[in-house]
Amino acid sequence: MLFKRFLKKFLKAKYQERKNIIFSGGRSIHSALNFISSIDNNLDDINVHLLDERIIKNENLTNYSLIKKKLKKKYNVLFLNKEKISRYNVAKLKKQLTCSKTITILGMGEDGHFASIFLKSRIFKKLINKNNKPNILMTEKIGHPFCRRFTMNLSMILLSYKIIIYLNNEKKKKLFFKFMRSQNKYSLPIYHLVLNGRKKILVSINEKLFTINQLKNVII
Repeated sequence: MLFKRFLKKFLKAKYQERKNIIFSGGRSIHSALNFISSIDNNLDDINVHLLDERIIKNENLTNYSLIKKKLKKKYNVLFLNKEKISRYNVAKLKKQLTCSKTITILGMGEDGHFASIFLKSRIFKKLINKNNKPNILMTEKIGHPFCRRFTMNLSMILLSYKIIIYLNNEKKKKLFFKFMRSQNKYSLPIYHLVLNGRKKILVSINEKLFTINQLKNVII
């Protein structure tokens, strides 16, 4: 299955409820954003959400700014800020993601993190526990750039219909396979996503999409 064909079909499909696309920050997904921006599409039925956000003074380094720029103002990208992590707004978002078709497109860091879920975070266990209620949490200062962050937890991400791990180059592909074979894979954030979201996950490699089952002979 081709990544671009899958996305185009999703964007043009008609559903009763508005569709949702959730994007992570980082450079890994830039080519995916460029492609989505190029599609001639009716945007009235699409919500664009942020998987995570940097709490940083330089607005040009926020995920919102980077994604908005790539999408060339064609899409209504929704802020992820302190107001959005109130109990009311989290419950509203949870209902929205549950009641309509949602896909999440995310990259993977070289340390195996995704979203703003880092192994060394003080709230790592809280973020990665699939049994916790879907939520958006604030982290301590962590990552690069070194700043506090908002991030969806694993159980919120798992509300998606499909989750695409976008590996944008050969180095990331080799890292992913290395992580999946690692003796310490349970310590890697990305492995928890694969383990708990197995049936929902598609992995984009060289613009093709693979299910975890299709890759299992390589990565197990």
